Amino acid sequence: MNQLATVGLENLAFNSTSTYRVFKELARGGMGIIFVAQKDTGGVLDEVVVKTLRVINVEEEEKLKQEANIATMLRHENIVKTYGLEMVRMSRLPDEFCKLIQQESSAEDEKKLSLFARIAGLKTRKLSEKMMMMMVMDYVKGTDLYTLMMRHLKNNLLLPVPLAAFMICRIACALAYAHTYIVHRDISPENILISEQGVCKLTDFGIAVVAHQQPDYWAGKLMYMAPEQIRNEKIDERADIFALGVVAYQILTGIPLLYALPNLEFEEQVRIIYKQMETDLVPPHLVRTDIPLELSRIIFKMLALAPEYRYQRAASVVNDLEKEYLYAKGFGPTNNSLASYIDIFNSNFQEYNEDELQQLSFLKDEHGNLCLKRPLTVESFTRTGQRLLADRKGSAIVNQLRKIHKEQKERQPKAIQITKIPVVKVKYLDNVIECFALSDGQEITVGRNPKNVIVLPERIVSSFHARFYIYNEVPVIEDTNSNNGTLVNGERITRVKLQEGDKIQIGATLFYFLWEKRPNPSENIISLSSSTSSLNFADVKDIMAQFFPTEENLSKLNEITDAFLQQTPIGLRKRNVIIPAIYEAVRIFSGEMAEHSIQCCMLRGKKYVSFRCISPEKSQGYENFLAAVHRRSSSEASTKGSLEPQELAISLILKVFERIEIMRFSREVYMTNFF
Repeated sequence: MNQLATVGLENLAFNSTSTYRVFKELARGGMGIIFVAQKDTGGVLDEVVVKTLRVINVEEEEKLKQEANIATMLRHENIVKTYGLEMVRMSRLPDEFCKLIQQESSAEDEKKLSLFARIAGLKTRKLSEKMMMMMVMDYVKGTDLYTLMMRHLKNNLLLPVPLAAFMICRIACALAYAHTYIVHRDISPENILISEQGVCKLTDFGIAVVAHQQPDYWAGKLMYMAPEQIRNEKIDERADIFALGVVAYQILTGIPLLYALPNLEFEEQVRIIYKQMETDLVPPHLVRTDIPLELSRIIFKMLALAPEYRYQRAASVVNDLEKEYLYAKGFGPTNNSLASYIDIFNSNFQEYNEDELQQLSFLKDEHGNLCLKRPLTVESFTRTGQRLLADRKGSAIVNQLRKIHKEQKERQPKAIQITKIPVVKVKYLDNVIECFALSDGQEITVGRNPKNVIVLPERIVSSFHARFYIYNEVPVIEDTNSNNGTLVNGERITRVKLQEGDKIQIGATLFYFLWEKRPNPSENIISLSSSTSSLNFADVKDIMAQFFPTEENLSKLNEITDAFLQQTPIGLRKRNVIIPAIYEAVRIFSGEMAEHSIQCCMLRGKKYVSFRCISPEKSQGYENFLAAVHRRSSSEASTKGSLEPQELAISLILKVFERIEIMRFSREVYMTNFF
């Protein structure tokens, strides 16, 4: 821009207004109630978190504003963005909310506050009746570490060690940046968020300065405080490092390092915590044997009681975690792998694909088994760990272990195990995979000869290169004396048992092995003769239509697809291309034979929408689609596009859907988009 065009704008000041519309309560904490609100600035809408601040000390209010100014300056991938403070008149708030605020600052709270005021030497004041102060922060869609940890305990699990260490490393990275400006003072699992994209974020900068004036809030977080912070001494960034070490200890072992029953008097809690500091600080690897020594040493150094013996900078924690543990052997956790694991966990370990398992290949044990689950049992703790558990009566992990013991004692039946089948997957294009179910007495042969089940025309592939089969109920791959060999997880093999997540390479083609459960047919069968206005798609996750693929029925299918997609977060533009793509897919997979019925199922998950077509036996639709895919994946394919209608239709399908799975033996095709 011409410099003259900006003359006079450098010091321009103007007022702006934003409207907040609260629509959901997220949580209640010691500092206030947390809401999700819609922020409207000039017609531009955004979702933000609004956290009300209840009772604050008069002398600290100005300091809160100063530190909130610092918090708004923090810009880091692993820190939740703070936008600033907003004020709203109490007279504008609903009566019920005002009563709640007044209830929270009742005489009982004043009594508790006075108890701590004597310890900290602070003065108090009553809640202002005129204005309510609120902190506005970015809304992170996902979960917090405390909730994730508790959900694992309820499922008799602990977080996998590498992923737990990765989360601690990312928060240490956030602290390394933030400590240039501010000390957080309130590191705890509740203040660590994990987005749906697997990004760990530290939140609540800018309000921790007043946290020490809230006895309930502080008592609840006492178990994460450094010794000098409990003594109300001057603190620096090393207090945050200690608190993060306590968080790391808990998510790695499941045991709260410092714990006192919350219903005890505050002074009694402090006494118990101090006693535990003196006697119970045991390195994590001596609590559970599945925690590596190199990781245990790093965590234990973070937990040194004397600040001078701790890590002096959070950046040093990051360096040691990355170099000595996370990436010491090369590939390790990433944001994507953490997101993949949480998605798999949310599906109760039932829904995943080969790409997600490859993201998590660092979870393989010394035998090559992919260990997605880290079981919680008393036997998984050392004797020292069991003694720590005995001293943590009332904690969540002890309560859960007692529940497990009670269920075993009463011999309650185990949950019904979902049967999975061994599946070999072949990746032809980035988004196209063909699947083969292995069964006894059936071989899946691979080679250049057309007689093979899977034909790979590459010259580097032998005529009869390899075969997959079941031997003694175990899936096996065998190289049949090929010229250039078969690779499993990067190593050349002759014959090997297949394990979940194995990656096989034959020539330039990639294969994957998974144990997979195919979804049951939908019970929500709809008729194409029904009016879409009479169909309620809001309450159903999947529907199935079986029909003859006439033009009239295909047009009706378009209306149903549109109505179904409207119940998903997929935008209008994307819906407008998915609808014709489904139309063309049904037409192709039917073989354009209107006299044979075809099934089309629509499935809606938490993060995806999928369409399943089952090609009639007598049609050539499946074969035609597969042939087109082979033409696209062939290195000898023409770079010029075809103007044939079927080729154009297949091009649309391949471009619109992010994942296409085709099942050879059942003639099914799954076309999926994610959101």
